[in-house]
Amino acid sequence: MGTLKPLLPFGEKTVIETVLDNFLKVNLYEIIVVLGYQASRIIEIISRYSVKIVTNEIYKDGMLSSIQKGIEATDEKTEAYMIALADQPFIHSSLIESLLKKCENNGIIIPSYNGRRGHPIIIPAKYRDEIFGLDANIGLRQLIQNHEDEIIYVDVSSDDVIRDMDFPEDYKREIGLVLKKE
Repeated sequence: MGTLKPLLPFGEKTVIETVLDNFLKVNLYEIIVVLGYQASRIIEIISRYSVKIVTNEIYKDGMLSSIQKGIEATDEKTEAYMIALADQPFIHSSLIESLLKKCENNGIIIPSYNGRRGHPIIIPAKYRDEIFGLDANIGLRQLIQNHEDEIIYVDVSSDDVIRDMDFPEDYKREIGLVLKKE
């Protein structure tokens, strides 16, 4: 992207504040934000939020290392982990709640749009130890491949679950969508 994605302006707030606002509207046991690159700059912005902040000093090892740091920080009572991306500000609380309703089945919950897997995903805590043994080069895809028969796909009507912001043109597209909705 060329800049710190979580701190990009998004409407009246930053991208990460928008993401947090959406998750804080849902009755979750706890919200853990795992930060890596330039964590202190992001902490300045989100420290007022009611979330647990964890710093991943080895963030260069890839996304799996951040997922593992987040899981390490969870309460022992945690029954499942919802893994969300900080660059998906259109994941609204209603979508999060609809995914949570599927948790009774104890499978891996993955939203799907037109057959494409998206985020956030929900992984039951029974996979905790396995997550710590995954190959860092493959990441969570390895867990999903190992348990394909335990995946519960939740079809959604919006491509919000598959869009993120990796490039400047992605950010411009998302800002354009914000302006359309205003």
